[in-house]
Amino acid sequence: MVSQLTEKIAHIPQAYEHQDKSTASLLEEAGLPGHREELSVEEVEQVLREEPDLARLWLGRGGDQRFSGGWGIERTGREYKLLNFADGGSLSFRDRAHAVAEFAVRYIRFIDEMRRH
Repeated sequence: MVSQLTEKIAHIPQAYEHQDKSTASLLEEAGLPGHREELSVEEVEQVLREEPDLARLWLGRGGDQRFSGGWGIERTGREYKLLNFADGGSLSFRDRAHAVAEFAVRYIRFIDEMRRH
């Protein structure tokens, strides 16, 4: 069963499109600061499989992220590549929902870490 936190987090790109709030503010409203350890790739992936349009929205967000230390995602042929802008490394995945979930969790953790410092 997917937690309420994961449901809210998975819908962040949708909320971002319809509200004039930063991602950090939306994460705070979702309850992330007090429950960081509850966020898992597996649960986010489950939501993305149930609502594939959310994966499309996350991919859009991932293509726009180019700041130092953060994460991005891009599609290259049949693969999805997660880009780490801190060290220039990357990870490749063929499964769209899993790749996007990996990106979303890493991106959210980065934003949360930046917000805390």
